[in-house]
Amino acid sequence: MAEDVPAQPIAGSTPPLVASAAVSGPVVHYSFPVEVEVVCDMDDAAIARITARVLAELDRELARRQ
Repeated sequence: MAEDVPAQPIAGSTPPLVASAAVSGPVVHYSFPVEVEVVCDMDDAAIARITARVLAELDRELARRQ
């Protein structure tokens, strides 16, 4: 069986840390990279809109779960 290794954030990332007094027992924080690959030609404005939409959706979902 593999040895348990604590998860480490990817270099350069800054995952948010959340602490709650209402939680008892161990607290687990997950961090993971998100990669979006655009497979067609797009102008910079379209790429900026996609980036903003992906980040907004991630922020919305993370806020909903806190």
